[in-house]
Amino acid sequence: MHEVSVRDCVIADTLDAALIEIREAADIGADVLELRVDFLKDMDLYDPAPSLKRLLEGCEAAGLPAIVTFRPAWETGQYTGPEPPRLAALKTAAELGAQYVDVEYLAAEPFFASHGKVPSSTQLILSHHDYTETPSDEVLEAFVEGMFQSGADIAKLATMPQRIEHSARMLALPSKFAGRRVIALAMGEKGLASRILAPKFGSFLTFGALSPSRISAPGQPTVTQLRRVYRLENQSAATQDAEQAGCITASGLEMFVGQEAEQFELFTGKPAPVELMRQATLESMRSARH
Repeated sequence: MHEVSVRDCVIADTLDAALIEIREAADIGADVLELRVDFLKDMDLYDPAPSLKRLLEGCEAAGLPAIVTFRPAWETGQYTGPEPPRLAALKTAAELGAQYVDVEYLAAEPFFASHGKVPSSTQLILSHHDYTETPSDEVLEAFVEGMFQSGADIAKLATMPQRIEHSARMLALPSKFAGRRVIALAMGEKGLASRILAPKFGSFLTFGALSPSRISAPGQPTVTQLRRVYRLENQSAATQDAEQAGCITASGLEMFVGQEAEQFELFTGKPAPVELMRQATLESMRSARH
């Protein structure tokens, strides 16, 4: 069974504040911590090991695995400096024992050319974020396939939907890569359903913020909302039961869509995108059976 994981993003600008956020995230139910070191103002760019070691030790003390991300400004991150030390810091994080490092797909070639593969104990996430649109299915699938061919253990793709039905295409994307780990999300208000429903449709992670004031991407709910309001941990089991039972009949489909709609409206206070949920559920079930 696919187990849902909720990732919290640590975006503090000092090490001490980041360590506090790590403990807070553990207390509210995060499963994984993303350490956005591009926000840090007191990490030595040319000697990042001491800072990274403190952060990873903080995650270990909290009992949570860490994703180390050093997002550049050209992919809407905070870092505006040269690429070589940024990529070197990511390799250092892997060597220090980070369970995951996130490297932008567009930076994969220079990363591998300069630093080779990450240790086998570290899982490599190759990611791409499109803040303007949701490309065609062919383009989305080509991105994910290219990430795996480049050496990704996990492929991450986040897009900006122009219409709410674009979220359905992002929800369906992981099922097209059965047996491989994909994170697929739509951002912004039109993409909120994809964040809530992502684990149900096979996404490796979904993303929650520590608080509404500390979101790291448009449309991101909080960990507390995902856990306590939407009861995210119940999603994957319900989907698997439905698929194993062959629950593709109209009555079965509507039962699950009705549950999704009820929870969506409870969480957001807005009318549920019922047709989107119906299409995404149907496509996911069909894909899982092929």
